[in-house]
Formats: sequence, structure tokens, C-alpha cells
Amino acid sequence: MDVLPEIEKEVVANYQIKDWSKFDYLEIEPGFLAYVIILVVFLVTQGGIWWFAFTNEEEKANEASPVY
Repeated sequence: MDVLPEIEKEVVANYQIKDWSKFDYLEIEPGFLAYVIILVVFLVTQGGIWWFAFTNEEEKANEASPVY
């Protein structure tokens, strides 16, 4: 049973382009808690990357053996 051709016919026959400017009054503003969570996640990830970069033993091991 092919449903997609039937759906396509219906869409082509009845689709109307909406005037999206009628929805300009809608706004979504993140709350204070969302900003706090974003800041905490940012600080934790950046701190973790910084910590990993400065405590990584890989680079120290590579300094002892030159690459040709």
C-alpha cells in the first residue's frame, strides 16, 4: 500500500503558503536558570579541556623521542 503518492496529491492540491509575519508577536526568551546552566556547562567543559591539555603525558613522552 503506497501512501506517499496519496499524501503528495493532497499536499499539492491544498497547500497554502502561510504569512509568517502574523506570528511576529511570539517570543521565546530563555529563563535565568537556562543562562546559569549554559555558563556552568561552558566553564566545566573549558576547564576540563584546559586541565587535560596541561596534564597530558603524551606530549611530554613525545619530547623525549624525536620524530623523523
